[in-house]
Amino acid sequence: YCLLGGNGTGKSTTLSLLGRIRKPYRGKLYLKGKELGKYRESELYGAVLGILPQNPQCLFVKDTVEKDLREMSKDEERLRDVIAKTEIGHLLNSHPYDLSGGEQQRAALAKVLLLNPEIILLDEPTKGLDAEYKQELGEILKKLQEHGITIFMISHDVEFVAEYADRVGLFFQGNV
Repeated sequence: YCLLGGNGTGKSTTLSLLGRIRKPYRGKLYLKGKELGKYRESELYGAVLGILPQNPQCLFVKDTVEKDLREMSKDEERLRDVIAKTEIGHLLNSHPYDLSGGEQQRAALAKVLLLNPEIILLDEPTKGLDAEYKQELGEILKKLQEHGITIFMISHDVEFVAEYADRVGLFFQGNV
């Protein structure tokens, strides 16, 4: 599902509410029939939600991609699977900040996937990406969907959304 709209319409705010980064001023959000605020962080993040922010650099804390990934999981089979899905095997010894925008996006997505979430929230995942990597990212997202992962994305990228989203909501002036 993609939420599409112009600047200042509330897309990022919506994503930050869904990811519990912000609290709503009024109303309640429910996830799987349970009020979002009632989840313990250990219940919510990882098993249920994975969040890929607009700036993937904020997810990196180690000096190589491999160390960052190993911080998330010690399961060698899971690591190999996620590295293969995101096609980052050749980047493992690189410092995350030395990667291109698309490579950082893939490495950050790998970190999120190692949490094994049911739902992934993506904030402008194609921002700054070239056409080739946009297509690769779209294929990765389709593979994740085939494995039962729900993807909720906000974007300005009409072409990407038209090709890869199953459903689209148009967000204008706070309304879908």
